[in-house]
Amino acid sequence: NDPANMFDTYSTEINFIIALLVLLTSSLAVFALYHLRYIRISKNNLKLQKENEERKELLNNTLSVMSEGVVSFDGNFRIIDINAAARQMSGYGGNFIGRRFEEIFNTSQPKDQDSVGTLLERVLELKRRLSLSNPTRINYSNRESRVISGSVSPVVNSEGVVSQLVLVFYDITDSFKQKRFLNLAVESAHSYTWYYNSYNNKFVFDEHFRIFAGEESHSEVSMNYFIRNIHPDDREKFVTCHQNIVEKKTTVFMVEYRIMFDRKGGYEWWERRAISFMDSSSESDELNIYGMDINIAGHKAREQELIDARNRAEESDRLKSAFLSNISHEIRTPLNGIVGFSNLLTDEEYSPSEKSNFIKVINDNS
Repeated sequence: NDPANMFDTYSTEINFIIALLVLLTSSLAVFALYHLRYIRISKNNLKLQKENEERKELLNNTLSVMSEGVVSFDGNFRIIDINAAARQMSGYGGNFIGRRFEEIFNTSQPKDQDSVGTLLERVLELKRRLSLSNPTRINYSNRESRVISGSVSPVVNSEGVVSQLVLVFYDITDSFKQKRFLNLAVESAHSYTWYYNSYNNKFVFDEHFRIFAGEESHSEVSMNYFIRNIHPDDREKFVTCHQNIVEKKTTVFMVEYRIMFDRKGGYEWWERRAISFMDSSSESDELNIYGMDINIAGHKAREQELIDARNRAEESDRLKSAFLSNISHEIRTPLNGIVGFSNLLTDEEYSPSEKSNFIKVINDNS
């Protein structure tokens, strides 16, 4: 009834209603804002979850087709994941998850090297990758053992804690056998292999080089150092052969030379064979030279023995010829008398006394 005084009369109620409306409006706005944010976060989470599932599926597919064995462990060294290759190489037919490595795999290694279980403990402690002992074998009850190589790596989270250990290994049985066969062949032939680095002009030798050069020798030796140990008479042909292959005048060479590794032992004969390969896959054509040095001291000794035997045979032949020549001369002279006087015995013109003298001459010449 009194609009003019209505605001004054109900100012408190009006202010309350206005404040309530403002509060409701603000609440609705905040709710709408948070709802939109929740929807956006939910969508992002769903998207991330889908991407994670796709990544996990991709990772599982990748691990399943890998020829390398991959085994994941938790901090208590229990298996939390294992791929198909590792399952196959284990030879185990039960459940893998939650098991320890030694419950699944029967491995062995040299006595002075760490087992796989010890290696897992060391990686957890040191928080760095460590390689498997060489060689490590997986043993089976009904088939040949396999030689493996690989490493154990830690997965460290943002807090610096190792949350996971990953063992990656692969079968090297065939290459291990081939290396053994090659080592046996090299050792039996009294030889060593080498690679020539054309960038620093050095030879890189294998482990057999120290057998001949001594334990204190280096596996990488400069060309000048190596040449200093070669016999002075053989240095020129040795350097020429290497220079020709470095300058690409030839792709293979063979040279015999004498070298003295041990001052007390003197010079020994060696034969060097080399072959070069040109790597065109690099930016600049890279020259790779590989070779083998074979100890031919025994061969040279036998060769010298044969030469000496040939010389002795030739000398013996000369002596035999001289002997036969002398004997022929010495025999021919009395034979002339024997034959001549024998013919005279048949001649009737000579008297018995003369023939008796002829017989005496024949007997003397005989």
